[in-house]
Amino acid sequence: EAGSAGEGTGGTGGSAPLPPEILALGDQTVAEDATLLVPLTVTSAGSATRVWVEGLPPGARFDETARTITFTPDFIQGGDSWTVTVHASNEAGAATASFEISAQDTITPPLPSIDATVSGSGYTKLAVTQTTDAYLDSAGHAGRTFSARVYVPEGASASNLMPVRVYLHGLGGSPYDGTSSGGQFRIYPHDPANTYWWGYGDGLPGGDSAGAPNYTQRRVLHLLEWVLRTHPGADPDRVYVTGGSMGGAGAATLGLLYARHFAFVEATIGQMVPRNHRPARVTQLEGLWGSPEDNLLDGTFLEDGTSMGVWDRQDLCRALRDMPEARDQFVFTKHGKDDPTIHFGAVTHDSPLTQRSYYRTVQEEAIGHYAVWDEGGHGSEDPVMGAS
Repeated sequence: EAGSAGEGTGGTGGSAPLPPEILALGDQTVAEDATLLVPLTVTSAGSATRVWVEGLPPGARFDETARTITFTPDFIQGGDSWTVTVHASNEAGAATASFEISAQDTITPPLPSIDATVSGSGYTKLAVTQTTDAYLDSAGHAGRTFSARVYVPEGASASNLMPVRVYLHGLGGSPYDGTSSGGQFRIYPHDPANTYWWGYGDGLPGGDSAGAPNYTQRRVLHLLEWVLRTHPGADPDRVYVTGGSMGGAGAATLGLLYARHFAFVEATIGQMVPRNHRPARVTQLEGLWGSPEDNLLDGTFLEDGTSMGVWDRQDLCRALRDMPEARDQFVFTKHGKDDPTIHFGAVTHDSPLTQRSYYRTVQEEAIGHYAVWDEGGHGSEDPVMGAS
């Protein structure tokens, strides 16, 4: 039965059914990048009892069989609290109990700074600088700066929420500098090292790396948190991430591994399995992440702190197979069969880890998706259909 957590505990074959009882739960506190495990104790007698929960924090999971809640807040969830309600029901009656889960703000990178403000038609453009620390950067690089741009639409307020678009540029690109916000908050971060919007070895520059943390992803998330907390008109429930080519791979990876922060993903002409990149790109990424054979630990606390290699973590066929959070995401993809840069195999070749392609994975795992492919190239239109 949907939502069932199994038979109730206690009682004998001849006892009359009794309503369930939920053992009192105290409020819970957890640090960022730490895992909280909350067991639920529900007693009843002589009847099957259903147990379910409401109000879980984004990214938390409820195991119906074990009756446990697991939550690993990432570093932009600190300072938030959620009221979780536990329900138990059987034929004799029902019970509810509530408690708070609070994430402590224990990881505090430097806040972005605004260097310039430009007013446009219907928007304000902010030139932003991000200064790194040892969480947003390797120890040898900490303290350097990255540029970004943020577009703030006119009329956005706490009573008039507007969506938030995070755009990840392609290889060799830079933050967009245009003249429109499209009625959205638009966030344009920068990946000047072409890390494929992931990160790089913790020993760089110059030293040996023990791991390859997702420093670039952290900078993007930190910028998103700053926008959401600074601008009450930015809608946290309508944030989406988009990009093409390197940005498409980055958007898919960020939007699936951190699906708790994104309403949907729009990824065009992006590689879904890093090991399936063409040899020249694999060589370039080896200089940042280490080789696929070494598969350096990724240094993240994703998937409730599960230790994993950087090439494995970014295999999106694996993520869609293994991560409930990723499987709840909606993904739009577009690829061209005549693309010489990001080959069509990006979505049709099997993952070495799962032995399934991206297309096969989204179908067999019943992932919400919209996939487009045509005879276009790397950004060039289909010669017959055009941009339709």
